[in-house]
Amino acid sequence: MGEYHTTERVLSFLRELERAGLNTWQASWSERLETDWLKYKEQGGKLQLLLLSRPNFNDQPEMLKRAMKLKPMGIAQHGGSTNRFWDAGRFDSCLDYLKHIRDTGAMVGLSCHNPLEVEYAEEKSWDLDYYMTSLYYMVRPRAEFEKLLGGQAPLGEIYLPSDPPRMMVTIRKARKPCLAYKVLAAGRTVDSPQQVKERMGVALSGIKPNDAVIVGMYQRFNDQVGQTAQFVREILAG
Repeated sequence: MGEYHTTERVLSFLRELERAGLNTWQASWSERLETDWLKYKEQGGKLQLLLLSRPNFNDQPEMLKRAMKLKPMGIAQHGGSTNRFWDAGRFDSCLDYLKHIRDTGAMVGLSCHNPLEVEYAEEKSWDLDYYMTSLYYMVRPRAEFEKLLGGQAPLGEIYLPSDPPRMMVTIRKARKPCLAYKVLAAGRTVDSPQQVKERMGVALSGIKPNDAVIVGMYQRFNDQVGQTAQFVREILAG
């Protein structure tokens, strides 16, 4: 995928998003993103940008000034940082970095894998504008997976079917908008267009009206942008 996504193909991808009726792209910050996004905007691109911090931004908040050159409408703390503070019992340590985001003038987001992280932030009325909520908690501590799976856990990422319903309960209770991601379990739960549509339908029916979904799309082999946009229209029309 890295070889395929030349700058020209990234620009083409963003234009495909526009043509399909999408208005927002969510991407992780990188030097490469700076190059591609700024070129896209110079060419008259209309998309909005939601930016995901890198995990090291919590220790380097000065990077936010550089990130703001992209003029994102929102910046979210990376889920890896969120989990690190949660697992260490220092979750309130997130607040320093979130305050730095607020000071930039961009909307403030918090990316989470564990529903309890969202519920804690909601209970404490954290100064946030949105959550990024993974439907799968695939970054549980290894010991927790082993406890759930009878003392053993396979290698690699683990996607439990019981996770999405649990997170969607939290999403529906959250006062702030949620952007649900890992809708297709990084592709592990789908092997046909029909299954993609089914998973999209489950996600869209399980979130609030002012929520959204984040879906990764790859144009190399088929028109996933157009297909996904059509699926969403059909699901919502139904």
